[in-house]
Amino acid sequence: MMTYYSKQGTMQPSNWQELESAEAKSLRGRGWSTFVRTIRKERGEICPLCGSVRNLEVHHIFRVRFFRHLRFERWNVIILCQRCHKLAEEAGASVRYALYRFVEYHTEGA
Repeated sequence: MMTYYSKQGTMQPSNWQELESAEAKSLRGRGWSTFVRTIRKERGEICPLCGSVRNLEVHHIFRVRFFRHLRFERWNVIILCQRCHKLAEEAGASVRYALYRFVEYHTEGA
């Protein structure tokens, strides 16, 4: 699992679930809840990778902590179950690009 250093210099884990809630909220920014509801309504309540309808989360393909300006871009998010989300977080650049192409293909004209 990757780690990064917060402003205070403390080591932090790479996934949202383990971030301190205040720091996670600051990285996501205002309007996150509305954005998530919109994406879920638009894309449906199902993980497109495994078909699960349980424990769904919104995954940023290009990580928000590195690309903060992409946090509300529809093409940069995909709905995934917790299991697939964890796999996607641990994936390399080629898998992230494949997820990006998947979202791009399925949201054309949306």
